[in-house]
Amino acid sequence: MKKICEGCIKNHVLKEHLIEANKSGDCSYCDNNSVKIIESEILIKFAGDRFVSSLYPISEATPYEAGMFFEGSNDIPFDEVGYIIQELEVGHETFEDELSTYVFEHSDCPDDLFIIDYGENDNNSYKSKWLQFVRSTANKHRFFNKDAKEFLDSPKFR
Repeated sequence: MKKICEGCIKNHVLKEHLIEANKSGDCSYCDNNSVKIIESEILIKFAGDRFVSSLYPISEATPYEAGMFFEGSNDIPFDEVGYIIQELEVGHETFEDELSTYVFEHSDCPDDLFIIDYGENDNNSYKSKWLQFVRSTANKHRFFNKDAKEFLDSPKFR
């Protein structure tokens, strides 16, 4: 079982998750001994599941987004998963490769072009849910509003 140390991770959220594991040992990536470690599979699953939920493939893009990409615009940066992860500088190169493999395999999508859904793109779940919430509170009861309760209680929006 491969293990990764704190020094091989650059992302602070992943580093905190590693520190919470509170284990010491030898790193399989940089060969440091007696350092804080975590099994790389655990960290890959933790990070990978978050990536899968925040990426969407070009096949799910709006016609405008896809057209912008295919016309050569850099405004909407569809890219391969590996390049997206490299740009975010997650950590050790081998770890990033393993993470991108995990994300691609778990995305259930044959496309290899993705974009991160920051909520600013045309095709994002946040925008449609938010607009539905605004309409609901503007046109229905603000208190005891079922649509507002579902939106506010949704784990995705906490």
